[in-house]
Amino acid sequence: PVHFKAYGMANREKKIANDIRTRFNIGSINKEFTQTAIRQLIREGKLSADDTLGKFFPDYPQAASRGATVQQLLTHRGGLSDFFGPQFSAAPKDRFASNADYFNFVGSLPPNFSPGERNQYCNGCYIALGAIVEKVSGMPYEQYVAEHIFARAEMTSTGYPRSDRPADDIAIGYTRRGATGDLTRNTSMHGVTGSAAGGGYSTALDLLTYVKAVRSGR
Repeated sequence: PVHFKAYGMANREKKIANDIRTRFNIGSINKEFTQTAIRQLIREGKLSADDTLGKFFPDYPQAASRGATVQQLLTHRGGLSDFFGPQFSAAPKDRFASNADYFNFVGSLPPNFSPGERNQYCNGCYIALGAIVEKVSGMPYEQYVAEHIFARAEMTSTGYPRSDRPADDIAIGYTRRGATGDLTRNTSMHGVTGSAAGGGYSTALDLLTYVKAVRSGR
């Protein structure tokens, strides 16, 4: 590290300023943790890159997607629907409090294309990978990454807290989307927790710790 300084407000209503240990929504950086979880399970012989979604979920509602392989899901070639869209925007966000909730929702949406047909950024693919982690490990996705990734890397501030009741060390997201253009909380734009595709919380220090843990083989 060559520079540490925090800027801006974590919570405008409470007038809480950001500091270097403030936890931020890290968006799709969470996909990195899902990739690591999958690679761990492959290394342990519990999973293969050629395994299909249908192997683990033979009754997955979208039959055309059952043939998507783990490798295709990892590389955004699985074709599963994204969860963002009109139906998600209209849904109560407390419906989305775990990766399993997102997986059930994505399974209700028609796929964008057949597995392997093309490459297209795919949040739904990573949600499906999170469901596979659950199926293979026998524990919720959030518990698996907490025990096998965050704990091993000594990431003490990373996880999936609920955004509808944030602690004071969490930065609230704000948006100007709306009729007035004024800053308002963005909590209505995402689920109350993140998923295997993104939306968890971490700090700059924890992400640095993760990089060091990966490089050292931990």
